[in-house]
Amino acid sequence: MLDDDAGRVRVTLGGELDLFSRPALAHALDRAERSGKDVIVDLSALSFMDCAGLALVRRAQERTDAALVAPRGGAALMLLQTRLD
Repeated sequence: MLDDDAGRVRVTLGGELDLFSRPALAHALDRAERSGKDVIVDLSALSFMDCAGLALVRRAQERTDAALVAPRGGAALMLLQTRLD
């Protein structure tokens, strides 16, 4: 998680987001939400996302109005199909 100088918090995801990696991301997203700043979820380095990961990203977007940026590959397709893009 990185603070931008414009008062935003960026949570950068990399590798695979699945049932096993979900707890670490949930912790980072909770910290970002508690910051009270705008949240950006950077998906540019994400290579895989399953439905557990999608549910977590959706929750973050609903709770913080997080901006999802730079989805690629399967993650982008999943977001398009579920209309979260």
